[in-house]
Amino acid sequence: MLVVVLTMPAKKVSRALELANWIMVGIILAFLILITLFIVPPSRFVSGIAGFLTPALPPHGTEAASIGGLVGFAAIASGMNWYLTGHYRDKGYGMGSRVGYIAGLRGERQAIRSRV
Repeated sequence: MLVVVLTMPAKKVSRALELANWIMVGIILAFLILITLFIVPPSRFVSGIAGFLTPALPPHGTEAASIGGLVGFAAIASGMNWYLTGHYRDKGYGMGSRVGYIAGLRGERQAIRSRV
């Protein structure tokens, strides 16, 4: 129901959901930063940043299945390509300016069409 309420007054459905997402992500990040500042000691921040910047082999005892899981998880980028293609179309990038977008209830009626 919340998605319906957010998208009904929108001109473009994707833009309304994008704005809602920015607000939700901003609130979550602000909350996590505040909680982290109160809970994590400053020495842990320094060691965490050093861990990101120091090249090293995987920790001793790391199994091949763990590295394979990491590689498989990284492969989700190919699936995310489908999401990004739709996002770029709705934003009007590239040929998306010729195809159209999914209009909201108050938006102009622009059909998504394919020119083959």
